Amino acid sequence: MTFNFVPGNHVKVEVKITKHQHSSSQISSEATCTTVGHSVQCDVCGAWGWNNDGTFTNTTENDYKPVLGHDFTGQEWTTDEVNGNKYRTCTRSGCEHKQYTYDVVPVEPALGITLNDDVTLTYPQSLSPVYAKDGMMWKVKLGDATACELSLGQVKGIVAQWPHNNTDHQCADKSWADGCSVEGCAEGRTQRWVNINGNKVETTAITGDLAIASLTLDDAKGYECEAEYTANAVSYGRTMTNQWGTLCLPFKIKSDQYATCKFYELKEVKETEIVLTEVTGNIPAGTPVLVRRNTEGTNISLNATNAAITVAPAASSSANGFSLVGRFTASGALPADSYIISNNKFWRVSDLTSDVTDVKVGPFRAYLQSNGVQNVRMMSLSIGDDDTTAIDVLNAADEGEAEIYDLNGHRLQGLQKGMNIVKRGNKTTKVIIK
Repeated sequence: MTFNFVPGNHVKVEVKITKHQHSSSQISSEATCTTVGHSVQCDVCGAWGWNNDGTFTNTTENDYKPVLGHDFTGQEWTTDEVNGNKYRTCTRSGCEHKQYTYDVVPVEPALGITLNDDVTLTYPQSLSPVYAKDGMMWKVKLGDATACELSLGQVKGIVAQWPHNNTDHQCADKSWADGCSVEGCAEGRTQRWVNINGNKVETTAITGDLAIASLTLDDAKGYECEAEYTANAVSYGRTMTNQWGTLCLPFKIKSDQYATCKFYELKEVKETEIVLTEVTGNIPAGTPVLVRRNTEGTNISLNATNAAITVAPAASSSANGFSLVGRFTASGALPADSYIISNNKFWRVSDLTSDVTDVKVGPFRAYLQSNGVQNVRMMSLSIGDDDTTAIDVLNAADEGEAEIYDLNGHRLQGLQKGMNIVKRGNKTTKVIIK
């Protein structure tokens, strides 16, 4: 616009500045969780721009702000008290969208939606989930209810049905199986087994409780297995050339059932003597004990039915800082301050290594772990309290080299519980059997 001014004449000039104008229906909008943000066009000049903050910012006609998508950052899953399903709530201001996920059985058809943060939302087919694009969003509906809203950029993948992954695999109970590897799914399974000493031993059933038909323990092989299971029958045998030995088995021993041997635990460790007490009743699986065979033969045989098999030795009784350490397999070199049993006595390892490179114990046996204060080469065994004789007296009694009487002077055929009078040559000794 041009204005001509004549000198001497006063001219009033009015200049009017017009702001961008738009109708109320054209107010620009910011993006939300589920909608895009739109720009607006000025009614006066036709320019496109954003004006939500009171300042018009020019842009282009097709410019928009993308959908934000729901934000569940830091939100924990909450259990719905009504139906037991889990949900989490969007954290954006003004949005209360609850995103649901359902527990499904892997073998059943189910809709699975994996998100970019590797969270998988699952919906069982029994609820007839429907998923489809709605503008810039994925939506999942269960009937009339919206269970899930996701922007396209939040979705990593959609699986219409859980696949069966058929391969040999280890189960949660440490058994092995073929068929589907999804825990709890037995689709395609034809066998299940446990690995015992590296060998495949089939279970009695491909599902349910873990059990095998039989287990024979062998000193030449030992026992290694990750799984705990039930053996319908289990057995162990040993030839004992000496009267005393150590024992540690992976099944419960019912001590009262055996006439060929007796079992003992530590009661007290003296300077040169280990005092024992007899174990009666059940010896828990994996518990190391001392075993004393009777004189009728050199073989002991232990067995059980429907026995729970444990995976590792357990703690034993202890006395004066000493304890028995059990093994299901052959040990490595033992500590120098430990003791092993040989010829019915316990010998310190450090005094034996001059003859051999390493001192070890075999499978299903135990050694005596010292607290480091004992400084004797050998310790003998005795049963009971201070009046009890050492092991050589007991051996003589068992082998018929001594006369045994009760307190009333009656001759006995063998040692019995309570007080025994053992006469060997010119020496008479009291022996208490507990």
